[in-house]
Amino acid sequence: MLSYSRYLLCFDLNADNLNPRAVKLPNKGKALGAGFIGMSEDCFYYSNHVENAVLVWSLDHDHKWILKHSICIDDLVRFHHGRILDRYRLSPLLVPCALHPTSEVIFIAIPRLIFRYNLKTNQFNVFYILQENRNLIDDGCFFFPYSRCLVVLNDFMQMNDIPRNKGLEVGVTI
Repeated sequence: MLSYSRYLLCFDLNADNLNPRAVKLPNKGKALGAGFIGMSEDCFYYSNHVENAVLVWSLDHDHKWILKHSICIDDLVRFHHGRILDRYRLSPLLVPCALHPTSEVIFIAIPRLIFRYNLKTNQFNVFYILQENRNLIDDGCFFFPYSRCLVVLNDFMQMNDIPRNKGLEVGVTI
């Protein structure tokens, strides 16, 4: 969970006391938004729009942030969708919003468009255009990239382990 004071709040769900820990977010220039956290290719990432770039950081096992990618917004304006992106270059309305869970692709949004940027090939293109009366920023959209869940449900919940309340019948169909 991200805090407004620029910390990542970590909890160990397997520990009895949750073992809470706060990890300071990377600070390299003036951030233009809260940023986002996510998983991609077994790495934990944080990304934010900082000054004239979108920065992508990964968290190592020692809880240190490593800068993985710096995407220059001026380059995106110059080579791709210049007229559209130019007015959002230094605006908090240009937000990195999600990482693809299985490939090095970051999604970057402005009020009515979502762009896809491949961090390996530097390909940048329009991913989604919202309808005329919608706005990603004002509508308070959240982004959750789809990835298949491979949890085996047969072992997930044992009927004998479910606490039963009087008058409440619990049924699980698998």
